[in-house]
Amino acid sequence: MQLKWKPNSSQELYVTEKNTILLESTVREFYDFNCRPLPTAMAQKIILALSLDRLFIDGQSYIMEGEPEATPFGDTNLYQVKATLVKADYVFDSNSDIINQDIVVDGTPLAIIPNQKGMLFIN
Repeated sequence: MQLKWKPNSSQELYVTEKNTILLESTVREFYDFNCRPLPTAMAQKIILALSLDRLFIDGQSYIMEGEPEATPFGDTNLYQVKATLVKADYVFDSNSDIINQDIVVDGTPLAIIPNQKGMLFIN
């Protein structure tokens, strides 16, 4: 399945009589997630997976924004599942020993120590 990119941005402007000034601009990578036709049990599992805090597709982490949509597909017990995913800053590379998150709140990179189960390492 290919995710389809859809632009999303927000801007805060300050407008005067003579000027317009950009105060803040935010651009995030949004993607349309669309699966069909799915049997009822598979559609339910997809909805559950989309509701998790992170969904990995090709090593990239996504987070669902809003509510998923499941609509009947045809006259059978098949469904089409749609959702909007936001690309997160969390990348998993199965060829490396660590999981990288670009930044945490204070700007410190976060990693997992490969030889200790469940231990976090802040570099």
